[in-house]
Amino acid sequence: VRRAYQVDSLHMQIVDTSLSRRISLLQPNTLIRKGDLFSLDKLKEERQRIETALRDSGYYFFSGNNLVYFADTVSFTNEKKVNLLLKLKNDLPSQNLKPQTISTVNVYPNYQLNIGRRRQMDSTQLKGINLYCTECPLKLNTLTEAIVVDPGTIYQPSTHRKTLERL
Repeated sequence: VRRAYQVDSLHMQIVDTSLSRRISLLQPNTLIRKGDLFSLDKLKEERQRIETALRDSGYYFFSGNNLVYFADTVSFTNEKKVNLLLKLKNDLPSQNLKPQTISTVNVYPNYQLNIGRRRQMDSTQLKGINLYCTECPLKLNTLTEAIVVDPGTIYQPSTHRKTLERL
């Protein structure tokens, strides 16, 4: 059985400064530490951890697949060690690199797929939420209290899920 490589260092080289700052803040909780055995599964888990944290910070379009690790074993001639470098892939769409803000919240409480938006609906705005409903089966205040997604805020999957659960 051959000896496994050990992680000697993990560095990050991300040109986008705001994204670099966000990822740097995540480093204290990294899953990859000096002295750990090199593991592709650990690298995948770390990319997923970074993706989740960035999405929770509004980076809706960011994916762990936007990150790539480079492994250098050449620097160590007689040792089984590896230096890791984390970088962003080249030519990513700009939307992947910036937090997304919710511009408007539109709610269609009695929307029907077979009819869609073709028919005229009454519209009301309450607490910054646009409600489109004809003969609405719900009380508007009850509906707006269930919605915790607010226009002008950074997108967060947790508030999206919470809204869906409350509806």
